[in-house]
Amino acid sequence: MSNQKLPTIRDVAARAGVSVMTVSRVVNKQSWVSPATRAKVERAIEELNYAPNATARALAGGDDRRVALLYRSSTTSAYLGELLLGGLDEAARHHLHLVVEQCEMGASVEEVMAQIAQARVSGVIMPPPLCDWDELTEALTRQGIPAVAIAPDQGRAGLLVVAIDDRQAASDMTGHLIELGHRRIGFIQGNPQHRSSARRLEGYRQAMAAHGLPVDDDHIVEGDFSYRSGLEAAEQLLRVSATGKMMIPIVESALGLDALPAIARVPGVVRLTYGRLDLGLDLGLDVTSYGAERMFDQVRYSLLLQTRLSGLAAPLESVFSNIEDSERLQHYARTAGNMGFAGMLCIHPKQVAVVHTALAPTEEELAWARHVLDAADGRGAFRLDGEMIDAPVMARARQFLSLSAWTTPTKPDADR
Repeated sequence: MSNQKLPTIRDVAARAGVSVMTVSRVVNKQSWVSPATRAKVERAIEELNYAPNATARALAGGDDRRVALLYRSSTTSAYLGELLLGGLDEAARHHLHLVVEQCEMGASVEEVMAQIAQARVSGVIMPPPLCDWDELTEALTRQGIPAVAIAPDQGRAGLLVVAIDDRQAASDMTGHLIELGHRRIGFIQGNPQHRSSARRLEGYRQAMAAHGLPVDDDHIVEGDFSYRSGLEAAEQLLRVSATGKMMIPIVESALGLDALPAIARVPGVVRLTYGRLDLGLDLGLDVTSYGAERMFDQVRYSLLLQTRLSGLAAPLESVFSNIEDSERLQHYARTAGNMGFAGMLCIHPKQVAVVHTALAPTEEELAWARHVLDAADGRGAFRLDGEMIDAPVMARARQFLSLSAWTTPTKPDADR
C-alpha cells in the first residue's frame, strides 16, 4: 500500500469531468461553483480518497508546509497555467499547500518579502523574470527561505536552479533546419524582460554564422511567449517574406501613437507618416487651431525620433486640406522640410508640384553647396568666407545637391 500512487488533482478533475481550476475552487470552498458541479467534484474526491486537507492538518499541528509560486503580470497565462498544474500535482503528492502570489510591477524587495512572510511559506518558486531579481534572491537567502529559480540568467550560491541551455537549444534547432536544406530562417523572439529571450536569439545567430548564412533583421520578430503573439509574429513574417513590398504606415489614432516604436521596427517598414485629420479627431483636437498645431509638433517629434532609432528613411508630413491655397501649402511643406521631413502626403495632383518646389533647395542654397564642396578639395575642416566648414557642413551641402536631383521645380498646373 505504501507504494500506491496518491491521487492528484488532475485525477479528480478527470473523474468529475471538470477542469483542474474547478476542482481547486471546490477544495478551497469558493462560492462561484454550481451545486451540481460541486457535488460531482466532492463525489470524485470521496471515490478516489483524495486528501486536499492534508496541508491544513499539518499547519494545525505547527508543521508549515506551504510553498509560494511567485509570478508577475508579464508571465503569460499559458506558461503560468502549466507551472500551476505541475505545482499542484507535486504538492498533492507531498501533502504540501501551493500558494500563488502575484508580485506587482514596481514592488520593492521589502514589499515582496513582506508578502511572502504574510503567506507563511517555507519555500519559494520563482519563474522568469523574477528568477533574475538578484536583490530578491539575496533577501531570501538572508532569511533562510529556500528558493528555486526557473531558467535564471546565471546560477547563484545557495539557489536551486531548474533550467536548460537556452542558447545551445536555439542553436541546435536552427542548425537542424539548416541541415534540412533551409536557408531563409526566421526567429520569433520572446518577452524582452526574460533574459532567456536574448540567449535564444544568440543561439540562432550563432548557428546562422557557423553555417555562413546572413541574418536578415527583417526576419527577427518580437513576441511575448504567448500563443497569440507567436501566431501574429509568424503571420507577419510570412506576409513580409511573400510580398517583399515596402510599407509606409500612417498613424491615425492614439493607439497608433502608443505603438509607434513597435510599428517602426516591423520588417518592411521604410518610413513613417501620420494622418492629421483622423488623428486630430481621435485626440479631440480642433485641427485648424493653434493649439492643435502644437500637439501635432509632438507627433512630428515622435515620428522623427522613432525614424532615427529604427534607421528608417525620413518621415512624410501629413496632408494640407486646402487644395486652392498654394501659398500656404508651400509654407507648410517648407516648414516640414526644415523639421526633417522628406516629403508630404497630397490629396490632389495640383499639390504635387507645389510641394516639390517647396522642398527643393533654393538657387542660393545650391550655389552655396557647390561653393563649399568645390573649396573642400578633400580637406577635413577649413575656413571659407569667414565661416568654419567641417564634416557636418559638407554633409548638409551634399544633401542640398541630392535633393535637387529628385525635386525638379515645375509650375503648378492651374487647369487641374
